[in-house]
Amino acid sequence: MKKWDGKSVYQLEQRRQRVHNLDIALSELGRVRNEARQSYLDELGRILERDPRNLELGSWECEGSPTKSCVYDLSTDERDDECLFCEQPSERK
Repeated sequence: MKKWDGKSVYQLEQRRQRVHNLDIALSELGRVRNEARQSYLDELGRILERDPRNLELGSWECEGSPTKSCVYDLSTDERDDECLFCEQPSERK
């Protein structure tokens, strides 16, 4: 078994602490992103007069959409088959 010297143990601990701090930062960033996304969906739902819990943001560009991306209402279209603005599906061949 390898004997650890003090410098190796210190460097290892520093790297472990860095990973731990990054994990905390990523968790916080995810929370902030989720809050921002929910705020965005709430406002979009208000504008479209639809329940924001049912709105799904697409990744396709959509010139007819005020968001410039496709938007789907899962209460009427569970499979994301019809954008509210361009009527295109989320999965395009």
